Formats: sequence, structure tokens, C-alpha cells
Amino acid sequence: MREEAARGRLATRSRSGLHRRWLGDEVHEHSGTIREMADRVPTFRRQPLAIPNLEGTKSTVNWSRDLIVKCASPSGGEEVPIGVVSKQYRLVQHTTVLAHAAGAIESAGISLSRVACDLGLTTNGERMALRIRLPGQYDFDPGDGHPMALRLECFNSVEASCRFMAVMGWLRFVCENGLVIGISRGSVRGRHDRHLEIEEVGQVLAEGLRSADVEKAVYATWISRHVKQDLIRSWVDGHLADSWGKKAAARAFHICRTGCDAEFEDPFERAKPSQRTMKPSRAIPGAAVPARNVFSVSQALSWLAGARGDIQEQLDWRRQIPRLMEALMN
Repeated sequence: MREEAARGRLATRSRSGLHRRWLGDEVHEHSGTIREMADRVPTFRRQPLAIPNLEGTKSTVNWSRDLIVKCASPSGGEEVPIGVVSKQYRLVQHTTVLAHAAGAIESAGISLSRVACDLGLTTNGERMALRIRLPGQYDFDPGDGHPMALRLECFNSVEASCRFMAVMGWLRFVCENGLVIGISRGSVRGRHDRHLEIEEVGQVLAEGLRSADVEKAVYATWISRHVKQDLIRSWVDGHLADSWGKKAAARAFHICRTGCDAEFEDPFERAKPSQRTMKPSRAIPGAAVPARNVFSVSQALSWLAGARGDIQEQLDWRRQIPRLMEALMN
């Protein structure tokens, strides 16, 4: 049922009212089928970086740089200059990434009609976040009735602002903002040059499917590992505060204790994160009250990671969650 709903929900989304940004640029989010998202993905071309003289009869060319230009869409509009890249830069079209991702899905024996797609594009389309949710048969239910879906994520830029990346991760459906964690070792990252192997997206998917059961076992261990509030408190004041800062640590402890995010009564209060005076802001859907196991604590961190306004920060914080859980258990 959720797959049908996702396929029928072609729309621009602003999750929980939070305007996402990516390296300072606003991100516009859409949902639908892969084919529907393909129609939204822009294309680009490269040309010599040159400045015409006042008479327009001759141009001064920078022979070591090229200009990346967003092509006009079939429905109209003008071409837009996007950025400057070196001659060694390899332009990888978003359409190429999407095509390889779709091909990997089909090669795994999964019909494209059974997957849902989330697409994030910066205003001029120079950066793309593509997230493909696999069918329900790959879901993991942690036992609270809020399943987690396995998904393939691809991130790409056309103007050298970030590396290409493909990774497998999990999405918890209880909240549109996404309680996301992933421990998969299957991923590919690379600079946009002649060494970039975009074809490895298929290997990332295959490895992610093979390791899905292993990851589910890890989550099951987190669920069975009970933790007392005193242990969470000392971990928050120590390891988490050192890694994510005292403000994030204070919010995490408030979520683990009450199931609600919070704001600071006094931003300048001098106290340990667990002792900060907090003002509840909103309930976290699916949060355990209080958190009694490692999995529940991980979801508090996932919420904080997903609430970061910048996509790059979200990715950086998400990758740290498994390590932080290991510190909590040791």
C-alpha cells in the first residue's frame, strides 16, 4: 500500500517545514517513480571559458578551464552558467547517474514499478540527491510497528562542488523527516575524473542487498541491549558532547528522556549537556519514552542528523552514528 501511495505522490516536498540546503543552496525535493523523476532532472554541457571583446569579434579563452552550463529544458527557459571546472574534470550527468541506478535495480531482479524515488535538486540543478526505496520485502521492523526501508542513495554534482557517492542506507517511515541510519560498508565515492567508475553503483546495490541481513542482526543487537538513563547521561556528557558538541548532546538527552526535541531556555547556560534547562519543542514520532535500549538512542541521533539543514552535514553526521553506538555499548 505504501508503494502505491508513493507512486501516486508526485510532488515537491518540504519535509516538516525545514528548508534543506546543500553547501548554501536551497534544495527542492520531489517524490514519485523513477521515470517521473527522470523528467525533472536537468542536463548540462561544457564549453570553453571565454570572454568576448567589446566588438564581439574575438574572445579571450582560458585554455585550462571550462564552463559548465545548464541546458535549456524542452519546455523552454534559458541556459544558465553553473560553474568553472578544470580540463581534467569529468562531467557526469545526473541523467547518467539515474540511468545506472535504475539499471542496477533491474539487474537485481527488482521491477522499477515496485520502487519509489525521492529526488533533491539545488535551485540550478548543479547538485542532486537521488534516493530509491526498495520494495517492502527488504524492510526491517524493529518491533515497534515502524518499519525501516532499505534504499540506494546517489549524490552527484556537475561543477566539482562535491564528490560522486553511492551508498546503501535505511529510512524509518514513522516520520517524513526521516530517522535514518546506515552501517553498510558497501559504498563508492570518487572525484569526477577519469578514474571515477560510475558503473560501480550496481556493485553498491548488490553488496547492500547481501549485507542487509547482517545489518538487521546489528539492529537486533541494539534492540536487545538495554541501557539505563545513568549510562546515557554519562555518555551524552562525555563521548557525544565531544563528537557532536554540547548543544546537540543536550537535545539528544532530552529526546532520550522525554521523546521530544527541545530548545534552550538559556543558550548561554553553563552546565553539562544532561543538566541544561530545556523547553520542549516537538514530539519525535516513534521515539521511545524513555529510551531503554541502544536502538532507541540511535533513533534520537538519527533525528538530529536528519534535522541538519545542510545535506552534506546530514551525511557526515549519519556516518558517525554506528561509531557512537559502539561507544555507548563499551
